[in-house]
Amino acid sequence: MPTDFSCVVSSHISQIKLRIIRTFFFLTLLTSANFSFGQQEFLDELGTEKAESFRELMASYQNFLNTNFPNASSLGEQTRKFMMNMVNDEPLNYDSLEAINLITSLEKSGLRKEIYLYADESYDSAYNLRQFLTAEQADEIDEIIALNNREIDVPDSLKWKVFFQKHLESLPPEQRKKEEEMEARRNEGRKWASTTNPKSLYHYALLKTDTSFYTYCLIRIELFPAITEALTELSNDELETWNVQILFMVDYYLGNILFRYRRYMTGY
Repeated sequence: MPTDFSCVVSSHISQIKLRIIRTFFFLTLLTSANFSFGQQEFLDELGTEKAESFRELMASYQNFLNTNFPNASSLGEQTRKFMMNMVNDEPLNYDSLEAINLITSLEKSGLRKEIYLYADESYDSAYNLRQFLTAEQADEIDEIIALNNREIDVPDSLKWKVFFQKHLESLPPEQRKKEEEMEARRNEGRKWASTTNPKSLYHYALLKTDTSFYTYCLIRIELFPAITEALTELSNDELETWNVQILFMVDYYLGNILFRYRRYMTGY
């Protein structure tokens, strides 16, 4: 089978799998999670310095909600508006100075690396997640991590470069130039992208406090939590629960500011 065709087929299958998993992710998480999950217990597991950084993240996230949705009557309503803004791809305001200060704090405490890894960044895990999981669940996570490590169908792979070069050669000169410029912009974005740290303190602390967060950890490792109909149908009171808020703080707010502002910092 030709290399370029294999690349396209593999990408298409991955996209289908992504949509299927995203459809069921939040419904599974929110029906299995224990809503007595303790914020303080989670922070205790992080340790003093990292817990303080996480509290700074919580405060920064609340400031972000207050800035963008000042007329909302509750945290649940603010969260819903934030969620729908992302669904509709509407602009949001970020405090750049606060974001940079937060990233600096996360770096100094070491917490950022326990949640997200930057490109080509290494991490030696000291955390045994298997003790909180069934053998089947632990094997599933290990299989996904192994697959991610050997995955070759990625934008910076030789396979992608060969496919993209063939694509360019098939285009007229003017269109080819536009495609090259777009790919250059995509490459710049990829340089500042971050990925989930699989066997990290963040996942360890979640699972030790509440093993029902297995589904959340699994999807963070494999893909990325997405907003689905199941989440939009939650009441405002349900959106205020710690189980839901941590998703918005970590997977949307923090992920966004790392991508937006890390490039303007020196030494990180």
